Amino acid sequence: GKEDIIISYIGKFNDFKCPDLILDIIDKFDKDYIDKKKLKLLFIGPKDPKYMKKFDKKLSNLKDKIHVVIDDAKPFSELRKYFSASDICIFPKETTLSSVHAQVCGCQVIMENHKTNRERVVNKNNLFDIDNLEHASLILKRIIDNEEFKNKHDQVLALKDLDYNNQIEKLRNIMMR
Repeated sequence: GKEDIIISYIGKFNDFKCPDLILDIIDKFDKDYIDKKKLKLLFIGPKDPKYMKKFDKKLSNLKDKIHVVIDDAKPFSELRKYFSASDICIFPKETTLSSVHAQVCGCQVIMENHKTNRERVVNKNNLFDIDNLEHASLILKRIIDNEEFKNKHDQVLALKDLDYNNQIEKLRNIMMR
């Protein structure tokens, strides 16, 4: 729905990227908050079967708390649709160029505070202390409560200040085809 706030992870499901940590972050919110804010989770990407056992176990603990959609990997040319439909993207571990793709599409991005992530993220206030999921949940709550995710145009304009201007322009041209 139009009022839903879509929180996404688009990337590999493995022990290096750890998208299951998003479930831990969401679990810090009570069901009333999730329902009131109309939060939904979207996960897209290739899945390591061994890793998915851990992911699915955590997911089963949240099944009555939040609506979750999990889908398979998509061709790169289609990813812009999913990033554009998302309000917030969380990349809990490992640096990823998907964070740039998400920001090109106007998403707020939440990541760990690593040097490479500091170079890639528009809003440095969206970087959480390494391994501190409590801090990540506070950032997510701030973005939701302040409706920062609604400023998609401002998010895209802010990209010009990053060192990745040329790469972003190329990605924008590819993704907007």
